[in-house]
Amino acid sequence: MAPAGATDFARHDLRYINYVQQSYAINEISSDPGGLTHRWVLKALIPLGFALFVRRALAQTAAAARRLLKSAAR
Repeated sequence: MAPAGATDFARHDLRYINYVQQSYAINEISSDPGGLTHRWVLKALIPLGFALFVRRALAQTAAAARRLLKSAAR
């Protein structure tokens, strides 16, 4: 059984995908002349950046735990 937070996160993730799909469907662009032509690409990269951030945080936590366990074993 998944933790309660995991299901909430997955539900939020699906809502975000719909947000990106809507932006793609209407071909959303910047209102600034000479601005971004494909805003949906940037919107799609936000969850990727967050996922990479979480991955790095987990790696840092694992490294710190290894150091603590290694020093405790001495």
